[in-house]
Amino acid sequence: MNQEIIQKAKKGGVLIVVGATGSGKSTGIPQALLSTTNDLITVTQPRRVAAISLAGHVKRIITCVPGDKVGYKVRFSDTTNKNTRLRYVTDGILLKELQEEVKLLTVVVDEVHERSIRTDILLGLLKKRINGIRLVLMSATADVNMLTEYFAKDGIPVSHCEIPSQKHDVRIKYLPKKSSDYIQLAYDTIKKIIKDAKTERESTNKSKNNENSRDAKSSADRQNNSKCSAPKSLESKKKKKSFLGASSGEGMDEIDCLFSGVSLKSCSPVQEKNDMFTSGTILVFLSGLEDIEDLYKMLEVHSGIELLKLHSSLPDKEQQLIFTRRQKNIRVILSTNIAETSLTIEDVKWVVDAGVQKINLSKEGVDTLGIIKISKSAAKQRSGRAGRVGPGVCYRLYTEDAYNGLQENNIPEILRADISSVTLSLIALGADPEKFDFLESPGENSILSALSELFILGLISDQKKITALGKEVSKLPLSPSLGKFLIHGKSLGAGCSAAAVCSLLSGERISLFPKDIDTSSIISVHESPTKCSDLSLYASVFFTYFKYSPRLRKDFCQSLKISQQEMKNSENIYRQLLSLMKIEGNAVDEETEKEETGYGCTPLKTNTADKLHAAASAGFLTRVAEARGSGYVHMYSERMVYIHPSSVMFSRREGQVSFIMTSETAKPYILHVFPYTPNIIMAGGGIVL
Repeated sequence: MNQEIIQKAKKGGVLIVVGATGSGKSTGIPQALLSTTNDLITVTQPRRVAAISLAGHVKRIITCVPGDKVGYKVRFSDTTNKNTRLRYVTDGILLKELQEEVKLLTVVVDEVHERSIRTDILLGLLKKRINGIRLVLMSATADVNMLTEYFAKDGIPVSHCEIPSQKHDVRIKYLPKKSSDYIQLAYDTIKKIIKDAKTERESTNKSKNNENSRDAKSSADRQNNSKCSAPKSLESKKKKKSFLGASSGEGMDEIDCLFSGVSLKSCSPVQEKNDMFTSGTILVFLSGLEDIEDLYKMLEVHSGIELLKLHSSLPDKEQQLIFTRRQKNIRVILSTNIAETSLTIEDVKWVVDAGVQKINLSKEGVDTLGIIKISKSAAKQRSGRAGRVGPGVCYRLYTEDAYNGLQENNIPEILRADISSVTLSLIALGADPEKFDFLESPGENSILSALSELFILGLISDQKKITALGKEVSKLPLSPSLGKFLIHGKSLGAGCSAAAVCSLLSGERISLFPKDIDTSSIISVHESPTKCSDLSLYASVFFTYFKYSPRLRKDFCQSLKISQQEMKNSENIYRQLLSLMKIEGNAVDEETEKEETGYGCTPLKTNTADKLHAAASAGFLTRVAEARGSGYVHMYSERMVYIHPSSVMFSRREGQVSFIMTSETAKPYILHVFPYTPNIIMAGGGIVL
């Protein structure tokens, strides 16, 4: 198969490779291409954890030192050097490099089927450069016809290859009736799996002990018999192994999966040895970080299991723990959809699928976090993780009717999310977003909304030309709004505070603090409670964490019930932002008070908080809301919104507030709220609403 791929890749044009998850395409094909060229091969991934883990895996295979022949480059981390011949990068990194006219000769775009915004844009940009590069597109479930037509319509030759998968059978189990509390269901399912695995281990060990006893007895008998007779030929009889649950007299097909009063309906029976399910990994798919934290707290009290988290906000070292050797019989990994593709976790035998995912949506020019149902394609990807090394079981925490009602594929991100960031990238490259050759156009309204946002922020002119401020912002690994916020923060003398806030907002959390904490008590960290905002509080908490020793940092995070892992990750991002912006780290002393307040925190100086709010107001000009009735009216969309209960400004009433994003749950909530401060919005362009 590798020879076929090599031959087709040598012909130039576009090669589309389709292979199921776990087929080895993400590591095998780049290695095969290494033998065809001495030039640099670039492989893109939609997620940083995949880029890092795949680079590490290939390094181990070809036994090279880190950063030598194989490396990775992701946001805030680069292990490549002049000797690197194969590198794994995020699609966002390659998009930035195209702005800098980096020379590319062989590019492999992986996980095309995910249809991330950046991947779609990359395809359009690489298509324009196709005469100078070899382009390989790889996917688990790619729409080959759409991709072929996209390139072939302009006379670009396209060839195809399919890598056969070696999946094992996976038994699918459904709920017989609808239930909305998938966190509790997931908890009960995990408990059931652990209990059954323990029972099976005990049954297997007992069977082995009995066999050993019989063998010992037979050996003794043979020795006794040998004293008075010649040795006899003995034929050992193999004892049949029981199925999972055999200790209670049940076979695998009749197993009673009852928990919390809800039974599971089983489909696609699969035959397996009993010892297949005595140990292994349980992979649990949840909607997002909040779900993971909730279930983690429920499970961490149980001993005897190895419990891990997997989401994009984790520090790289924490993410890589899932690839280490399992320490206990059962490992439980609580994950977002990050584990659907790219990542291969070798010993997954059980998958628990909540059937939901958290995605970014764009509503009236505002980033919105929403929880939606997954697609059939995603459900199949998830269940397939259990069939990698042997037979597996997938527990779908929804009904079979619900599965049948799911749409076939995920909606491409470019059709549902804010495209202002990639629109700015296109303009920085000299392209016209309204004339760009998209794989699938986001639509005129979406493009015009992005152009309007960038114009209001002062990043482009009315002629769709990038401004000086726009050029600065386009070089930062941040959204246009956060980028402008950081630049203005530096110019106003609050650069460290702005960098701290940007680093904390790089994750997907709707709040720095858990939902069960009393936010009124946290306000005590601020010297002037009436001026405390979510942003000034974030900066205060960050700087306090920053000044403590490692041991005290842990205690501090526990006192505020915040994640130390996320704080570690934010610290790394903070240092990178200071370096990019050429901000002196000791400038923080000029932005904070010397005396501590509540929780031992170091508050921002009052004038620093004012500057921080002014800089943020400049960056989020379209996110202003005016008090009306029991809530606020978003001035850009004229829609009623409400301050989220997790905000420290929840119980305060301001005439106007600004916010960074919204969350569509019980109400349209606004998140990361701060006082709207228009009076200092000036240098760098922008329109005051």
